[in-house]
Amino acid sequence: MLGNVLDMSTNPFLAAQAFSPSGSGNPSPQSAIEDLAGALRKSLDAGFPAPDSAPGSLAPVMPESLENTITSIIWTEKHLALLKKLKKQPVTNTVHQFIRLLDHGHDLPPFVGEGLIPDLESDPSWERIFKRMRIAVRIGRVTDVANLTTIVGPSPNALAESNRRTSLSLLGSVEEQLYFGDSSINDLSWDGILKQMEDGAPADLVINKRGEHLTPEDIDEGVAKVLDNAGFIDEVWMSNGVRMALGQIGGAHLRLNRPDASMAGGPSKVGVAAQGIESVGGMIPFQSNYFLQPKGEPRAAGLGTSKPAAPVINTEASAGTGSEFLLTDAGKYYFKIVAVGTQGYSVPTTSSQITVAAGETVTITLTDAAIGDVTEYWVYRSEKNGAADTAKLFKKVKFAGPTSITDDNSVIPGMTYAFGFSWDPTVLEFAQLGLPAVRVPLAKIDLSERFAVVLVGTPIVKAPTKLVVWKNCNPNRID
Repeated sequence: MLGNVLDMSTNPFLAAQAFSPSGSGNPSPQSAIEDLAGALRKSLDAGFPAPDSAPGSLAPVMPESLENTITSIIWTEKHLALLKKLKKQPVTNTVHQFIRLLDHGHDLPPFVGEGLIPDLESDPSWERIFKRMRIAVRIGRVTDVANLTTIVGPSPNALAESNRRTSLSLLGSVEEQLYFGDSSINDLSWDGILKQMEDGAPADLVINKRGEHLTPEDIDEGVAKVLDNAGFIDEVWMSNGVRMALGQIGGAHLRLNRPDASMAGGPSKVGVAAQGIESVGGMIPFQSNYFLQPKGEPRAAGLGTSKPAAPVINTEASAGTGSEFLLTDAGKYYFKIVAVGTQGYSVPTTSSQITVAAGETVTITLTDAAIGDVTEYWVYRSEKNGAADTAKLFKKVKFAGPTSITDDNSVIPGMTYAFGFSWDPTVLEFAQLGLPAVRVPLAKIDLSERFAVVLVGTPIVKAPTKLVVWKNCNPNRID
């Protein structure tokens, strides 16, 4: 399948556009529009084929590198930071493999008598890991009429602007999926950093704050655990709210460690920003990231003209013991469920108010038939004893037909994550097949120009023992 995406000769959607026959008299109006649109296309920044491409050449349908555009977007849109930060590992196959060293061998004392050798050979442990490349795509479209007009803004024409905005849309989605992608929910997705940590890291490296604020002591504890595994944390990334609360918690200490310009006769400054922490592992900077903000309520109207129908709730109940609903969590909750497919997502379906006691688990079963092309469900939960419109996204569930949704309160709505990252490529990297991104013109089927922006790769946590995650962090200001 990947070959068909990138191979111009085998993909019918990338067929060359038809031009007037060579040697004909005056070009047709359609041909004139295409020629003018082609001239406009050549003003794009990123690698459009040379203007002197001969008639019949495949240059117009060759994929274009968007490296210049992608670099510009990353550096100017500061919240798109993680993909830029990850070391890119070029790969040449759709399945990438690497070797993970588990240990260096036995730990017996190394000493022997003169002329002797040890009785036991050193036997390092290795693990071979396979990662499949994933294809991320956004489709852009500009009408021929729009392509002939002058637009407002820095872009030279409508196609250039659409190229930039489509790339931005793709990168925003990629940035979020670098954190939260999950192939157990979406078969076509890569596993993001969180999923790889939950599956491969020791349990004590995914630290559950259970709705409490992240504190300097929490960060120091996580850094120390990574140090015990022979790792180093370079930066801690979090949402703006979590970082703001850290500034409140450590404000007095930060003031002691910060030069006061007013004492030297300069202007004074109001407020304290948490820039980093002097930890057991040294000075570690903090970084805010837009995509670590908690998720909000569902869109009431759904998305897409051919979106799935609203889910139908079959049964809903709370029962059992052993969940993470504590005594302080016991109360009444509403749930909202959205069906998600390739054509968009549905309007939300709202449950009745469900009473949950301490230790109980909520189970909701859905009637999956006849609601359209659905791949997964997004699940929202209200505040305790709150109205239905306080529901926030906290869980995604794979379409199973019939689908059963359970909530044990292991993920709390309105809370968020913080990540302790190492930028060492032996710990964390992005395997990239081909160019950073490719712009592929699509076949012309009407008076508009469509194109696909394609990125192929996958994030890889090579050493999950050398990263740390804090989950269910409170992003709200401390009152």
